[in-house]
Amino acid sequence: MTINERLIRIEKMLELEGASEPLKVITADSVCELKDKTGYSIYACKKALFLKNGDFEKACDYLLTVKLV
Repeated sequence: MTINERLIRIEKMLELEGASEPLKVITADSVCELKDKTGYSIYACKKALFLKNGDFEKACDYLLTVKLV
């Protein structure tokens, strides 16, 4: 299964759950930029961007206010 197929599958699952916004693509550049800005690991930054639907500012706020394990 390709990444695009996985994204489409996740979008369909979110639509079934009632998510109003389409899933945004999270790029490596945005993950690295968030890592540089916050000092968190790449994994934590990727997770934050995923949880905040690719919104950089919301992901930054999330990382700085919520302690990730």
